[in-house]
Amino acid sequence: MKQPLHTRAFLPYGITIFVSAFLLFQVQLILGKYFLPWFGGTPAMWTTCMFFFQTLLLGGYLYSHDVTSLLQDRTQGRVHLGALLTALAAVSIPPAAWHSPLMPDSSWKPNGPENPAWHLALLLMVSAGLPYLALATTGPLLQKWFAMTRPGVSTYRLYSLSNLGSSWLCLVIRSLLNRGFL
Repeated sequence: MKQPLHTRAFLPYGITIFVSAFLLFQVQLILGKYFLPWFGGTPAMWTTCMFFFQTLLLGGYLYSHDVTSLLQDRTQGRVHLGALLTALAAVSIPPAAWHSPLMPDSSWKPNGPENPAWHLALLLMVSAGLPYLALATTGPLLQKWFAMTRPGVSTYRLYSLSNLGSSWLCLVIRSLLNRGFL
């Protein structure tokens, strides 16, 4: 049996949105778990991490809204391709300096008794800021582009895939990892 056209067109959008949402949540957990011991593991540091990532997520949504509202269709793709290439360049620089794709060496650890919130925010921005921001634009942009290319087809399934990828699946996998099942 042949699938309807909108179902076949939905699949690449759905997979991309699901994977990007999953990666968004994973980056938060991985970087938070890695950096928090450097800063004493206090609730204030975890709150700083969450504030940082939620601010970038909001920035990604704002970028997506502005790109799709202010630019013509062809220009949207070109601008976003430039943003993705910039994020790729940002990901490729730290491995040369740190010998790790996202994790800096111990010279970035805080020294002294001052409030480390700004230090943590700087560390998060340098280690994952641009790539995370680019990843945060994926869901909203693809949902909008799907709606523009498929008028009359609901995008709410894409939105629910985003929620599924970012929360449920990620939490299940994290729980299995913490218990040693994976």
